[in-house]
Amino acid sequence: MTSYQCRGTSLEVEARWQGDHVVLQHEDGSLELPAESLGGGEWLIEHEGRARRVFVVKSGGELWVHAEGRTWRLKEQHAESGGLEDASDGTLRAPMTGAVVEIRCAEGDTVEKGQVLLVLSAMKMQVDVQAPGDGRVAKLAVAADQQVDGGDVLVELELDDEDSES
Repeated sequence: MTSYQCRGTSLEVEARWQGDHVVLQHEDGSLELPAESLGGGEWLIEHEGRARRVFVVKSGGELWVHAEGRTWRLKEQHAESGGLEDASDGTLRAPMTGAVVEIRCAEGDTVEKGQVLLVLSAMKMQVDVQAPGDGRVAKLAVAADQQVDGGDVLVELELDDEDSES
């Protein structure tokens, strides 16, 4: 099973195909769901008698899931590091392949932890890229409407001392 972190909760999940069903194995048991790939990370999954359109994007050690107007980012956990490499050095990277649809900062701007710096879009999902701490925008590496790949540098921040040491 793979360990993921989502909204402060650790999850152990394994997904495998069995015919035209996906079997999700987790700590509390398993769930078998009829599933059909519609291409491009889009799936039609039946659950509790209802078909649901679900978008799934895997980028690096992150799994992005979008369904019914909600988006979840699952970070793959690594036993040796306790989690994914974070942005503690101030370098913010694209979590997935997509397009920059909105930029809300400029080089030289002072930013606060949690402030949305730009918005990415991929497969009908929009993802806010937020400042990991207080600081200043040292470099804006992208432009509006630019296509990016997962892992591309988006913004470089100079974080305040108390944020860069945590």
